[in-house]
Amino acid sequence: MPGSPDRWGMMCEADLEEVYRRRSLSYGLMKPCLATMTGLFACNYTIQHYSGLAQGMTDAMEVLGIVCAAALFSLLGPKRLAQRLSEMTGVILAEGEGNLRQRLDIGQMANDETGDMGRWLNSFIDNLESVVGQVVKASRTVGATNQMMLGRSQEAGITSAEVAEAVHCMMIIVEEQLGEIQQASASAEQMK
Repeated sequence: MPGSPDRWGMMCEADLEEVYRRRSLSYGLMKPCLATMTGLFACNYTIQHYSGLAQGMTDAMEVLGIVCAAALFSLLGPKRLAQRLSEMTGVILAEGEGNLRQRLDIGQMANDETGDMGRWLNSFIDNLESVVGQVVKASRTVGATNQMMLGRSQEAGITSAEVAEAVHCMMIIVEEQLGEIQQASASAEQMK
């Protein structure tokens, strides 16, 4: 089934759909909102119709009910979403300290947009780790090649120094022989 990490199994497609059903964030936030509003409405209705309190006290109780409902909604709705997004931010930003072995826990991801983003983030980090591994391997190969070329360059430098020394020695020998040829030529001139 699309979106399912399972490759095979004994579940029918309807069971898989139930397990891997993706629910939107709006659905996830709407449930606590509706529950909170329904509870608030029921409390306010009960206070107004059955408490028998004065209007000022009834209004104070309703305000208290609104504050409690807002706190409850914050706890059940946006706070959980903010925690999931905060975990993702920790992996993405500097808190991850460039650690490409760090992943989000797939077991704790919700089946909504944040879960999709978390799975994509893990996949992105996997791909990034692979690319960085290839770059490291290539840099090691380049480093080894550079060392080999440096060694050969040093060998060539030594060989060229030896050739220069040999040429210098040959030049000295040629100059000596030239001097001897000139002496022999002078001697031959005198004998003539």
